[in-house]
Amino acid sequence: PAVQVRDTWTALGSVRGGVSKMRWRLHRTLVAAEVAFAAFILIGASLVARTLWTLAHQPLGFVSADLTTFRVEPPFRVDANLPPAELLPALDRDRRRVEGGYRALFGRLQQLRGVEGVGGINRLPLTGNYWVTTVKVPEHPSTDTEGRYQSWIRPVTAGYLETMGTRLLRGRSFTASDNAEGERVVIIDQTLARKVWGDADPIGGIVQLDGPPDHDNSARVIGVAESVHMNRLDAEQVGAVYIPMGQSLEGFFPNWGMDIVVRGRGAAQLGAEFRRLARLEFRDAVAFGETTMDALVAGSLAERRFHFLVLGMFSALALLLSAVGVGGALMLVVRERRNELAVRMALGASRARVWWEVERGGLVLTVAGIAVGTGAALAGARLFESLVYGIDVRDPWSYLIAPILLAVAALAAVAIPATRAISVNPSAILRET
Repeated sequence: PAVQVRDTWTALGSVRGGVSKMRWRLHRTLVAAEVAFAAFILIGASLVARTLWTLAHQPLGFVSADLTTFRVEPPFRVDANLPPAELLPALDRDRRRVEGGYRALFGRLQQLRGVEGVGGINRLPLTGNYWVTTVKVPEHPSTDTEGRYQSWIRPVTAGYLETMGTRLLRGRSFTASDNAEGERVVIIDQTLARKVWGDADPIGGIVQLDGPPDHDNSARVIGVAESVHMNRLDAEQVGAVYIPMGQSLEGFFPNWGMDIVVRGRGAAQLGAEFRRLARLEFRDAVAFGETTMDALVAGSLAERRFHFLVLGMFSALALLLSAVGVGGALMLVVRERRNELAVRMALGASRARVWWEVERGGLVLTVAGIAVGTGAALAGARLFESLVYGIDVRDPWSYLIAPILLAVAALAAVAIPATRAISVNPSAILRET
């Protein structure tokens, strides 16, 4: 707009006359295209914002507040090349050794000031694609070729679910009696329960886990826990099977490492103490990775936040340029029509009518651009598929909020030339002419 005004003033020497129709049409077309581009980008940003909101407000399956975690990697002392007949007994002996160390470590952690609960799991929620397995349910075989269901496998200690704040929806939790001498049991999550049993009660059902072919791999379901995102918040849930550590072999092989979770206020400041206590029980163990579950949740949203930051910056720039474009275009119109407006106001036209006429010109440009931009976004909705989760790519709120925001910004910018149009002094301008 500034270049247009400069060229016009240079060519005419004053504001008398007008811009050619062809130049004015080109000018309006460019401004409308600018608004259309802004609408397209704003809709994309709105979709990402709605995705972020959806992810941030979906159930986690645990209570992240006041929850601190660190990882312990005890040494693995079993020769993985042993014959199968010797490997399982060796694994069982080594697991018992490590399990005793964890029990002693948890007892020490429980005595720390402010600690309310302690538990362990082979891999924390939200930490990635680890230990994916399949389970077979003889009573409800899967429809795939092998009749198995994909699932996460998570060996845990007694008290883990309670420490995490993961609700047990049915049945009971693990206890110290769920060991190698007891009946083999599992807890499944709600996702797997619905996938396999539907609305029926899975308590008492039998599942067959992956394991050595000459070993009894069946276990009875004793509980159903609420679903937890094991990979990322924006990854599809496939279901999870929790196994008591005292009965787990394949879930750790060849690694006895566990993520330890500690609930309590101020636990996040006890990282050095956690490492010291871990070395007391496992002299050659590695303890590392102190963090909080709040930080893990925030990290799971980091990529989405980056998308929103980038699109938000472009959207803000597009919004500003669109408002300036519409406002600048109408500023040129006001300057070119200054004499006409003065004559109309001298003949009795109200200031409100003149103000609305200028605003209407901005409204026409804005509506035209928004219509084109929204239509392009709807037609190219597949371009946004990688940016959204949990909402439809044609989410009506996103396609409504973005145009409204753009319209408000553009019409606010038009208020400047509209106000200037009604502030002219008709008698002064007529004397000039």
